[in-house]
Amino acid sequence: MSLLSAFKYELSALFDLLLPRACPFCHIELTTSTSTGLCQSCQEQLPALPSSRCSRCALPFVSADGSAHLCEPCLRHAPIFSRVEAVGSYEGLLRDAVHRFKYRGAVQLDRPLGRLLGERLEQAENPFRPDLIVPVPLHLSRLRQRGYNQSLLLARQLGKR
Repeated sequence: MSLLSAFKYELSALFDLLLPRACPFCHIELTTSTSTGLCQSCQEQLPALPSSRCSRCALPFVSADGSAHLCEPCLRHAPIFSRVEAVGSYEGLLRDAVHRFKYRGAVQLDRPLGRLLGERLEQAENPFRPDLIVPVPLHLSRLRQRGYNQSLLLARQLGKR
C-alpha cells in the first residue's frame, strides 16, 4: 500500500469515526457498508421494475406476460432512443428521493442515486458501457432558480464508475 493510499484509508476511517455513515434516505446510521450506501430497509423499499415491460421505453405492461416486445406507443411512433434503463418503478421511496434531489435541493442524493443507476446499468441484460455521458442541459432560468443541474451531478457520479 502506497503512502498516499494509506493516508486516504486513515483519513476515511477518521471521518467514519467523527461522522458515522448514515442512510441518505432515512438518515439511520449504517452499521455495515453496502454497495449502494443505503440501509437494508430502504433498499427493500425500492420498487423493482416488473419483468413484463417494454424493451425500449421500460414502461410496464398491464399483463404479466414477460416476453420482450415493444409497447404500442413505441411501435406507433418509435422514440429517438434505443433503450431505457431505470433503477425501479417511479413510486414510493424512489419517487420521494428523486423529488428531494431534483426539487428540494438535496444534492447529497447524487451519490446514492448515481450508485443505484450505475448498478442497474451493470446488471442489465445487455450491460451498458457508454463511451461518453452527457447530462441533459438545464435552461439558464431553471439553473438560476434551482442552483444546480441534477442531471450533471448524476452524470458525474456515473462517470466515476
